[in-house]
Amino acid sequence: MAGPIIASLGPFAFEAHGFGLSEVGRSLKTPWATVKVPGGFDKLQWLGGDSESVKISGVLFPNEFGGLASLAGIKAAAEAGVPLHFIQKINFSTANILSRFVVEGVEDSQTFIASNGVAMKNTYSLSLRRYQAGAFSFQSVVGLF
Repeated sequence: MAGPIIASLGPFAFEAHGFGLSEVGRSLKTPWATVKVPGGFDKLQWLGGDSESVKISGVLFPNEFGGLASLAGIKAAAEAGVPLHFIQKINFSTANILSRFVVEGVEDSQTFIASNGVAMKNTYSLSLRRYQAGAFSFQSVVGLF
């Protein structure tokens, strides 16, 4: 480990150094429908939560601190369609468990390529979307019997 853990996505820890995390952005969409009403202002009806997405970006310095294995693991989870819990540290003793998310996209860029062909700096960006299991699943059927 190369520094304190500041967040994690499943078993992959984002550290102050190493598999570094430099930015987290969140987006929440909760649409409302407009209902026409004669003789007054239109009413609004909440349609429920639409989606929540998180974008994480960071920088790796693989020669100094490692981190490529974590990035490869997140790519493997994305390819396998595995939902992962996202936990973000708030302060010294408190963390915010946001929910389970799926990885919808991974972008990375390698710069400062050394003579051995290994990048000395990697920047990455992860696009996550909140995973909501269906209301009816096999586990819920088993619970009926």
